[in-house]
This record gives sequence, structure tokens and C-alpha cells, in this order.
Amino acid sequence: MFSPGMGPVTGGCFGKSTEPKGSLEMSSTPVHLLWPVHPLPAPHLVLELAAQLSTLAGGQTVADSGFVKVAETEELSPGQMRSVTLGRERLLLANVDGSFYVISDTCTHMAGTLSAGDLDGEQVRCPLHGATFNVMTGEVIDLPARTAVSAREVRISGNDILVGPTRS
Repeated sequence: MFSPGMGPVTGGCFGKSTEPKGSLEMSSTPVHLLWPVHPLPAPHLVLELAAQLSTLAGGQTVADSGFVKVAETEELSPGQMRSVTLGRERLLLANVDGSFYVISDTCTHMAGTLSAGDLDGEQVRCPLHGATFNVMTGEVIDLPARTAVSAREVRISGNDILVGPTRS
């Protein structure tokens, strides 16, 4: 048992010394604990934390359906594309004739950034070696790439562009 001024407790787990992590006052006799004490949060704090967790780092909001806001419709005119981030993944967001599509922003040939290339209708050309992909499906249209890029589900909610799971 640990008493004030006694020093570290020895002979604990694996015979190593352990400094006390906290203390609990019971009447006038202090009892020292060897682990941190974490009280349970009040129910209203649990609800507040859940609301905060619905917003990802970077301000992205997770909809109830698992879709995440990545941009707003007025940010991208027809015929334009840009890179967006979802968690740690870089995605290409394209506006084709007023419809929005999302594919991976990384070329499967040599990892070029597709959003730095050219968008022509529903085709994006990689700036490195000219591989071409369909922004609606992710399919390869022209070599040297041989593997499609992933395509994501997209929903519009008001002005919000929401991106969901990878399409099969």
C-alpha cells in the first residue's frame, strides 16, 4: 500500500515501479490509485459529443446516410473540375452539364493528379502521360492506364454536394 512520502510502489505488474496516478479521499485517510480515474460524462455531454463527431476534421459534415459534404453546387460551373478531400483520400469532383460526379483524383498509371489535367465533356485526361478516364464511371478510355479509378456515389442536398461510398 502506498502512503504519502513512501515513494513508488514496487513489485507491481512485471515487477516495475509504478508512480501513483491519482488519489481518492475517504474520510481522513488518502487512498492512492495506480490508474487514472475517468468519471462518466453527463448525458447532455454525450449528446453534444455525438453532434461534434458528425463533423469531420476540415469541417466536412456527415449526413445520416453516410454521405459527406465536400463542396457546394455554386462552387463549380458546368465543365469545371477540382480536387476535394474526403478524410485522407483525394477525389476529383466534376460538373458535367450540371450533374456532379466524383472519382479518385489519382491516375492508376503513374499516380498523376487527374484534377490538374483537362476535362472535356465526361472525359478527364491525366497531365502526366495522357491516360483518359470517364468521370461518370471511372472507366479507362485511353491508355497508358489499364485500370479504372474508383467512382463514388454523389447526392445533392439543397446546395450541398454529398459524396458517399464507392460505387460497385
